[in-house]
Amino acid sequence: MVDYSNALKRPFSDIKKLLIAILLSVIPIISFMFTGYILDVAKTAMKKKYKLPEWRYGTNFVHGLISFVISLIYMLPFLIITMLFIVLITIFENNTAGTLITILVFVVIATLYSILIIGATMRYAETRKFGAAFEFGAIIKKTFSQKFIVALCVAGLISFLVALAVAMLLLLVPIPFVPLLVSVSMGTALSIFMYTVLGQAYAEK
Repeated sequence: MVDYSNALKRPFSDIKKLLIAILLSVIPIISFMFTGYILDVAKTAMKKKYKLPEWRYGTNFVHGLISFVISLIYMLPFLIITMLFIVLITIFENNTAGTLITILVFVVIATLYSILIIGATMRYAETRKFGAAFEFGAIIKKTFSQKFIVALCVAGLISFLVALAVAMLLLLVPIPFVPLLVSVSMGTALSIFMYTVLGQAYAEK
């Protein structure tokens, strides 16, 4: 069972590691270290370990870069699919029903494709093998399960509600740069929360 309580507390279990994550996540190129660290967050969560993993800057950077390449490869076919749907929408320009159906089908495909990419990321986090990120059978079995989908939806809803609450509070703070700083910090903490949840759900039998 996914432990949402520990997942929410996890980003703040080691403030020093969280601060490093916040700093590295906003620096271009260097942010690959944060991406790689998030993979470690997911992998340790798969083993029900809620202590934040140690930073391994070089290793984190390499794994983050590989994860980016994997996502890029997955996005190329999706770009072709997107262009195809744009053409279809143009064809159905004067047909409201056709346009709505086309948009609906695209949203469904985009959603499923997004879950597939998340699954590929989880698979790479688990194995640390580039080729494993394209083992579609294993990925689909793990990430298109009811438990994983439910965990993804719940974590997404919690993240949205937290972000909304923080955004509303920031409206009351008219101090320059504070909203930006808080937003970046919150985004980093929520990423750790999200990948902790997904790591747990991915490891569920």
